[in-house]
Amino acid sequence: MLIPLQILTIFLLFYLLIKKRRFDLFTFSGFFYFIYFSPIILDLLYDPFSLRKLQPSEEVYIILSMVGLGTFLFAILNDYLFYSANRTRNPFVLSNNLYALKYLSLVLLLFLGFIFYIYGFESMVRIKIDEFNIPYFSIIVWFALVILSLSLRNNNWLAFLISAGFIIFLLLAGVRSYFVVGVFIVIFMTFGKSNVRLISQFKLFIFGVLLVSVIFGYKPVYKSVINGDFSNALRFYSSVSVNDLAYVIVEPMYVSSHLVYVVSDGLDMSFRYFSEQLSGAIPFLKGLITRLGWDFLPSFQTTIQEKYYAGVEYGVASNFWAEIYSIGDFPLVFLFVLALNVFVLYVNRIFQSGGFYKSIWVPAGVYFSFYVHRIDLSIFFSVIKYSVIFLMFIFLVSQLFKYAQSCWPKKISGLE
Repeated sequence: MLIPLQILTIFLLFYLLIKKRRFDLFTFSGFFYFIYFSPIILDLLYDPFSLRKLQPSEEVYIILSMVGLGTFLFAILNDYLFYSANRTRNPFVLSNNLYALKYLSLVLLLFLGFIFYIYGFESMVRIKIDEFNIPYFSIIVWFALVILSLSLRNNNWLAFLISAGFIIFLLLAGVRSYFVVGVFIVIFMTFGKSNVRLISQFKLFIFGVLLVSVIFGYKPVYKSVINGDFSNALRFYSSVSVNDLAYVIVEPMYVSSHLVYVVSDGLDMSFRYFSEQLSGAIPFLKGLITRLGWDFLPSFQTTIQEKYYAGVEYGVASNFWAEIYSIGDFPLVFLFVLALNVFVLYVNRIFQSGGFYKSIWVPAGVYFSFYVHRIDLSIFFSVIKYSVIFLMFIFLVSQLFKYAQSCWPKKISGLE
């Protein structure tokens, strides 16, 4: 099954590179599918800890073929059935939505000022964000990504600068993933306007290489960067050894090895575990269940780290498809491949025909299109939950402005 998987991957990559098409979410999906599973696809998979050569089973190849084929078929479906060169984005009906965007940007700006006042800028960039334990910080980060998406859709540059500044700050604080999501949102909503052949876009190719380098190469030096020791960071890249290079590329190795170990070992995470994770998609439900004394099962990432990487003291990422397989075997993998690609297809079409509220789903679509392979179900459902929360919140704020405008039309219109 390895050779058919390799042929499928070649067809997928050639289609994305050579076909004259829009730079969209399926472009992200295809390339990051290859990046995260390249150790298996290229038959270069080693245990990242023991450096022992691993041999994937037939089931592993089938799972990856399902994921790759789903991306390939939906990319074709997207290109030939839903995209038209003459279609353009529908303009927003602004008014109340514009007020909501301005209000949200102000809330984010006030939050930034608050945390800088409490912690101080120097402290904030010298300690990784995860160590602050700021309540609901993940929601605030998603808040910034939603504002970034809406500001680009609405051409509101003040909101864009506020949200982009916050996301750049996250990179300085050592958080790579959200920074990359922000960059991909900008790429998706800025450069997806016309059909191009990626293979002929040399500048875009160079930018892509640099961005992937940030994703996988920033981790070894982020502590030097946030401490202002740029010379040490430059020294790392100017004299990269084999061990350093292995550290940079270890994430795809871990992600791929998770799948091999879970499938070969027959790990079973049970339906109860899936139900517990599903509760995370409903706002406030998981917190309520926890307060009622429910004892949640250990996460998938915790389980595999204790079971397969007991001697590793740092985080080893996760593998979404391994987790899905451990819960429901091939049928559940098929359902999630289908559901995920349908969702990415839906978000892809927002660029052309979506309105204000639909654009709230753009960060989730971007996040899933490239990062889904190395996350677990808890993060997957949390992203959905955050999007639902902001959909409700922005709708509420917009309706409040609508009500205020009906009561005091002259005063509200003067705020524009």
